[in-house]
Amino acid sequence: MKILAVAEHLDLAETHTLLGMHAAGVDLSVMLHPAVPHFSTLHDQLPDVTPLEMRRDIDPEAIRSIRRKLRSRPYDVLYMIPTKRPVIQGLRASRGMSIKRVAYRGVVGSISQLNVLSHLSYLSPNLDRIFCACDAVRDGLHGVGIARRKLVRIYKGHDLDWYHPAPRSTLAPLGMKRDDFVVACATHIQPRKGVPILLKALDRLVQNSELPIHVLLLGEVADRAVRRLGRDPRISHRVHFAGNHPDTTALVAACDAFVMPSLRREGMARSVMEAMAQGLPTVVSDVGGLPELVRHGESGLVARAGDPIALAAAIEQLARDPELCRLLGAGARARIRADFTIQDTVRETIAAFGALAPSGEALPGLTPRPVHV
Repeated sequence: MKILAVAEHLDLAETHTLLGMHAAGVDLSVMLHPAVPHFSTLHDQLPDVTPLEMRRDIDPEAIRSIRRKLRSRPYDVLYMIPTKRPVIQGLRASRGMSIKRVAYRGVVGSISQLNVLSHLSYLSPNLDRIFCACDAVRDGLHGVGIARRKLVRIYKGHDLDWYHPAPRSTLAPLGMKRDDFVVACATHIQPRKGVPILLKALDRLVQNSELPIHVLLLGEVADRAVRRLGRDPRISHRVHFAGNHPDTTALVAACDAFVMPSLRREGMARSVMEAMAQGLPTVVSDVGGLPELVRHGESGLVARAGDPIALAAAIEQLARDPELCRLLGAGARARIRADFTIQDTVRETIAAFGALAPSGEALPGLTPRPVHV
């Protein structure tokens, strides 16, 4: 089976999944934007990686490039990851071709029967399968009318050896002391991520507790309310904006806890998985795939979405109990090690592609050789 993967961007886990498929013997070609951080890694380790830029939702030049690639050899599957833009280009480029079409979906929501782009992507009848990052994504897609037979849940795998935590001292230049209890939140800070709820929770903690709790925000701030709340003199000395730090994952590991206060549309959040893999106790809201990932009281705490009082209580519980932090951090790390391995992701992905073959047989060679990123 020959597979062409078309991607707009790739994170570390997605890159390792492609490398693992190749190492297992899958005949894999990749088209990817050359500015993506992992492009050079894929280019060095895969036999066929082609630069591809998608400048808009419907990009005629990108569509022509994909179509030329599909015509260059007899591909069996077109795999479009990880967002709707590759899905739209790929579906249009493969019109009239006898090929299986597979998309990937990592977040909950924003797919509607009333939205034209939804019909050009995930609601298209021409899709044979959609690989879903978690049960919440799968259930959400089924809820808007996509048949369950098309939906395959494959968790995104990680490897504990990928991560190398930064020392606690790296927080000092950002304004935090060794004895501060630092809560990290790393994400693209937009309204649906609920960061204002975190800052309101911090305000409550500052006013009602003697604990030296600080919040470290990493990522681009696209929510004006966050800047406004962060400048509030009651909490501004406890809020630290680090922006797009060059090694966000390592910096998060230097903190005491991790929080993801999302309000909606959350799948299996990468930043939460990375924090868990590094042994941080996590607090997440009860939306999307977050409670599917974090087991309350075992690998973290789950708080009611949009409720700063509940979030403040969870953070205070961690700040007052170092032993609970240690136990939840160990439980988080064990959860990733047991249930979210890159080996399982590669195996399940290959098996899902194999099920599309006319014989219904899985692809051979399911034992990946070592890969390097």
